[in-house]
Amino acid sequence: DKVSSIIDPQLLDNSNSPQSRALKWIVYDDAIELDAESDNLNQRYILSLFYFSTVASSWKENDGWIGNESECNWKGVTCNQFDAVSELKITANGISGVIPDEIGELQSLERLDLWKNAFTGPIPDTIGKLIFLK
Repeated sequence: DKVSSIIDPQLLDNSNSPQSRALKWIVYDDAIELDAESDNLNQRYILSLFYFSTVASSWKENDGWIGNESECNWKGVTCNQFDAVSELKITANGISGVIPDEIGELQSLERLDLWKNAFTGPIPDTIGKLIFLK
């Protein structure tokens, strides 16, 4: 399965970890109900993980996030003509928390703009895998 290739199984041992919460949302609560072979499954998981890695109540605006629409319609997310996430631009939104390592798996990401938020922890090394990032 696609998502299992980017999930560290040890992180799922803690049911309150962001990874576990994101996976549970995808499996049990996501109205989109993507199948295991869907091309968008990884990016939907990664974006929901991004959300669960932060303090949700700190977001000033979270329109569409963890909602019933395509992740391409979530505030600050732009997708290309193939519905792959090409831009994540969430600026001055009061977000606190960490940027998950899995962000480096958004293979079509060209722009990452998280300016003027309150992220903690290091910038993930995996961002170096984003070969299209400008």
